[in-house]
Amino acid sequence: MSCKDKFFQTLFKEGDGICYGNFYETRVIPQYPRKHHEFFSINPLDSKKDHAGGSVPRRADLNVTEYRSFLFEMDGVSIDQQTEILNNCGIEFTSIVFSGKKSLHAILSLQTPLNVPAHTNVGLARYKSLWRKLAAKIDACARSLGHGSAVIDQACSNPSRFSRFPDYVREGVFQKIIYLGNRMSEKDFNTLLASCPNISDVREFKTPVNFVQVETEQQFWKCAPQWLQDELKYVPWASSENCYKDLYRVTRAAIDFTGVDYDVFLEVLNKFTFDKLAEVGYPKNKWTVGVKHAFRAARKKYE
Repeated sequence: MSCKDKFFQTLFKEGDGICYGNFYETRVIPQYPRKHHEFFSINPLDSKKDHAGGSVPRRADLNVTEYRSFLFEMDGVSIDQQTEILNNCGIEFTSIVFSGKKSLHAILSLQTPLNVPAHTNVGLARYKSLWRKLAAKIDACARSLGHGSAVIDQACSNPSRFSRFPDYVREGVFQKIIYLGNRMSEKDFNTLLASCPNISDVREFKTPVNFVQVETEQQFWKCAPQWLQDELKYVPWASSENCYKDLYRVTRAAIDFTGVDYDVFLEVLNKFTFDKLAEVGYPKNKWTVGVKHAFRAARKKYE
């Protein structure tokens, strides 16, 4: 059996729908790939029906049939540093594939899929919530090793995400399997989740610093406490309604800890937080209401 065949038989079951091909491919095929390609979808997809409003089956989050695999990729750190982080973060990954250039694609796959309803926003939100917990654990490891506080690529949180097809030469470089193990048992997965950081432990903020102190996004991340960074990046409080109080709370915390400028803070929210609110269906016209009110209150306080 080739490495490619063993790889797909580890991650998928016979008859699972898989999307594979180039970056723009959307077709779902109910069989293991017979040839080598550039990318593949990390979770099985419905090959008979489109649950995301289209007319034909395709790669989309709402078309995932079983939430089984989680993908993690890192930004801004070398391959050696990525290897060190993955080896020390306490997660027994199912597979690790080298992209051939600057990243490792690590997948954690479960023996028992998540017990959540497929093809629903509820199931999708639960999957992403667990992904964020696991990502926070990897980020915490990177932080402890001195490699930065947020190395995980946030774009990898969607369950229909493309990953690198193993043993394929793309743009002249070889996408190589670095490690191939087994799917994780439900018992071990629950133990792993219990070891992940609780990214919403801290809810209060302290005595303020000078208002309008931080004037760039880079300065903000250096000044913001870790719990606040986690809340803005992983958004554990995201909901389809009633997010005003949390938006107000984290904005006041950001102001009081860093003195961040309004426009800079909007950059932060647009880069991380607002995408998470969109995913769970929180109305876009409400995204900045709590933020504006928090800055208005802060200005009155500091004037």
